[in-house]
Amino acid sequence: MSLFLLFFSPLLFILFFCFASPYIDSRLRMLFSPLIPLCAVTFYSSLQPFSDLSEYMNVYHQVNDGTIDIFNYQRFGHGAEFLILIIMKVTGWIFSNNDQMFLITIYFLIFAVIYATCIKVNRRYHLALFGLLFFTLGFVESMSYVLRQNLSLFIFLYAVYAVRNSKVRFVLFLLSFTAHISGIINISVYYFAVIYKKKIAGIQSVFKMLLVVFIIGLALLTFVKFTPLGESLLLKSNAVVNNSRFSLMPLSYVALTAINTLVLLYLISKSKGIDTVTYYLFLKEALVFFLFLPLPTVSNRLGIILFSYSAVFMFYFFKNPANNAIAYKRVAVLLAINLLPFMYSMSVVSAKGNDYTFYNNQPLTYNLFQVIDELADRVQHGVVYLDNGNE
Repeated sequence: MSLFLLFFSPLLFILFFCFASPYIDSRLRMLFSPLIPLCAVTFYSSLQPFSDLSEYMNVYHQVNDGTIDIFNYQRFGHGAEFLILIIMKVTGWIFSNNDQMFLITIYFLIFAVIYATCIKVNRRYHLALFGLLFFTLGFVESMSYVLRQNLSLFIFLYAVYAVRNSKVRFVLFLLSFTAHISGIINISVYYFAVIYKKKIAGIQSVFKMLLVVFIIGLALLTFVKFTPLGESLLLKSNAVVNNSRFSLMPLSYVALTAINTLVLLYLISKSKGIDTVTYYLFLKEALVFFLFLPLPTVSNRLGIILFSYSAVFMFYFFKNPANNAIAYKRVAVLLAINLLPFMYSMSVVSAKGNDYTFYNNQPLTYNLFQVIDELADRVQHGVVYLDNGNE
């Protein structure tokens, strides 16, 4: 069944194998497991660049023709966000500035980190977690063009949930920051949670939440007002808010995120205790996402974990092997909520076409041979852009 789906439809193969994998023989599961992130890479690298993704492609060419200084490109965090520029330079050098190879490379790196994180969280259920991430509509929205934030976020999440050595974790935090300077917010939340080591039992009182929010808000205000890096973040946010090309988030995305948030709140409240890092990340994400909804593109970028990666808040439930079966049922609940909007979105792409040109506008029915032929053709003849980005 799995092999048939792999050749018939890589997307349906991901869906079936991710959620059947806990009940498949462990040797067979590990044999097929690496195919899941590889299929995910082909899915996203089949996009025709548009919006921010087109802008990344333009920057990629400028990096490799020498018109951009990797360590002093003001457009990316006033020179601080150089990690993706290094990736562009190396990719361009190896693959002769090939557009398609950059798309494959950057998505391969992102999905490799996602996959490695899920394996570290739970070896038996790692594909279920990967699948919940993949089949979230917000994930489609952000992964399609918000590359720096995604790279930064998953380096951070790998450091938090997969690394035990504090020195290695600190190095990864630095890499996360060089991918996108907004990573400093998540890093600050992590260290706040580490200092506040006490376990949290269920949903804490409103007053304690407000006190924590006040402390974090005061710290962020000090950071923004009195540091050059904070000023840079503020200027970037203002540029986005005042740019007429950006629009408010569609109501359907807001509604789906609100439902996910309520479900997560319920699951957390029913747990015997949740670690402080996950708790404060969730609190920060909920506040940032809903607080900045009136501003264009801000809430889904600063609140990207809640918007795109609700599965991250499931990681904690897999820490105790005795609770794995219950945790898997919780994943299934979130999947049921998110799968229908995802599949509807893919059916719209197939029927009408839009900017999300996955698998040549045939995401549900494109077979493996067609995927290979299309990607090979794009490597050889180039990638067609839908627009020239936001510049």
